[in-house]
Amino acid sequence: MKIVFYGIPEEEVRRLAGRYGFGLCRSFGVFVAGGGRKMLLQPLLRTDGERLDFFGRMARYGASVDAVVVSCADDFSAVHYCSQPGRFFSVSGEAGEEALEYELTRIVETRLGLVCAHEGVEP
Repeated sequence: MKIVFYGIPEEEVRRLAGRYGFGLCRSFGVFVAGGGRKMLLQPLLRTDGERLDFFGRMARYGASVDAVVVSCADDFSAVHYCSQPGRFFSVSGEAGEEALEYELTRIVETRLGLVCAHEGVEP
């Protein structure tokens, strides 16, 4: 299980990694190497070169990435473009710390198969 986090506060990702037994990676190379549960804390893409590098890595390894979670950021559409269909999730960083933690927890639990994607949704 591999999850990329972009624009998400580091402390939130650290909590999730610890709670669900994921290794926290800062390097895409370490993230894609081998198996196991890993979370990548993707730095913000600031230059065109960084964007191209990210696109290239996602093109090569995107099929092995189980989820990409993005907080609304400058490169929101660029990261969305690189993500596999059905594996892209966006969250609002402006909703407050508790709401953000709840959203992130639900995404991780859904990807791990601990809850159904529609659980808790009112008709």
